[in-house]
Amino acid sequence: MWTTIDVVRFVEVESASVPWSPGPPVLWIGVKPGSLSRQDAQVAVIGCEELLKKFELTDVEIAFRESLFTRLAPPKLLKYVSSHNATAPVRGPLTPALGFPIAADATPSTEGTGTLYIRESSDSTKVFVLTARHVLLPRRQVPNKLYDRRLIKRSRDVLHLGRTAFQSVLDSIMREIKHHVFYVNHLTKQLEYLAKKEANASENDVIKIKQRRTETEHQLEKSKEAIEPLNEFHTEFTKYWSSERHRVLGHIAYAPPISAGTGTERFTEDWALIELDDEKIDWSEFKGNVIDLGTELSFIDFTQKITADFKVTNFFEYPLDRFLPIHGIVSADELRHPTTLDAEGQPHLFVIKSGSSTGITIGRANGIMSFDRHFAAAGDSGAPIVDPVGRLVGMLTGGCASDKRSYNIDITYATPYYWLEERIKKCFPDTCLYEPKA
Repeated sequence: MWTTIDVVRFVEVESASVPWSPGPPVLWIGVKPGSLSRQDAQVAVIGCEELLKKFELTDVEIAFRESLFTRLAPPKLLKYVSSHNATAPVRGPLTPALGFPIAADATPSTEGTGTLYIRESSDSTKVFVLTARHVLLPRRQVPNKLYDRRLIKRSRDVLHLGRTAFQSVLDSIMREIKHHVFYVNHLTKQLEYLAKKEANASENDVIKIKQRRTETEHQLEKSKEAIEPLNEFHTEFTKYWSSERHRVLGHIAYAPPISAGTGTERFTEDWALIELDDEKIDWSEFKGNVIDLGTELSFIDFTQKITADFKVTNFFEYPLDRFLPIHGIVSADELRHPTTLDAEGQPHLFVIKSGSSTGITIGRANGIMSFDRHFAAAGDSGAPIVDPVGRLVGMLTGGCASDKRSYNIDITYATPYYWLEERIKKCFPDTCLYEPKA
């Protein structure tokens, strides 16, 4: 069965000193590998020549090649996988889970984070991604005025993965592969060592050594099994994600000008909506607004980190699939007067942030929406901040540092989501948080 038909000319170059000229036109027909015999090809050539003669095309040659047609569509965001999958530690930024890295196509080195998925209305199929305006429309390069795609002829594309984020993902894949290669070498030597030790050990020690060998063999097999899928993942990532044009997530739909002291509560307004390309997500697998808690900490360590400083510890339950669903909003009153008490009886609001630069971090919010140090870094603007039960607290917008190094952030600032929602609804009154279909 044929797959493609092209018209080409071939050139034979005998040497650099001999002038060359193109050969005759060739009708180059692609067929599925292994599907065409010599006899069938001869019959097909006769049929093609008769068809060409009807159009008085007599100087065209016929040739066949084995080929498969591939549509060069940009890749969708990747499916979620369990913690047991070898690629789980490195695929997070490529999935739809909140905290994925973004950048404007015009300024790919100015990077930030996708905050939330917002539906235009409960009846609309249009989905927006919320983020900070300064990520997409830097004031040093774009006038600080209303951006409304409906009033502008040319759209501004938004990338999934700016330049730094792309390199960061690539580096993380390579580190993970090297980690397992090192582990395989180390564990192989350790098994050789244990075998020698067992040969000269007492009967009691032999039992213990055999237990260690069994554990080591299990660890070795696990690392060996991880290398191949990680190598394949690296190949697919470099093949399908390297081009920035293949990483277009959507386009900027709306962004009010950045303004300080906005509204009755005098917050800084700094937000934008990205209209999501419908083809970027496999909607049948989409979990909606969820935060991937990652694989760096076990569920026990993560839970202990959340609850260690509190008198009551049953307010947080680690999600069975690792993905914390987002629902509800922390009110203005609770932001100022937290209801959770720490070990010393003081009210505190513990929060979780998912940023494209620093990943998952845990901190405490105060009434004016600033957070403890080491909570964020450059590239985290737009990161969603939630409480341990998944209620929205705010959107990260910036931080201050003691020096010019952007990764030495002392205090992080955020805009409360209850206020952001009010501002968004002034422009898009029917918007609502995206809820996946049951």
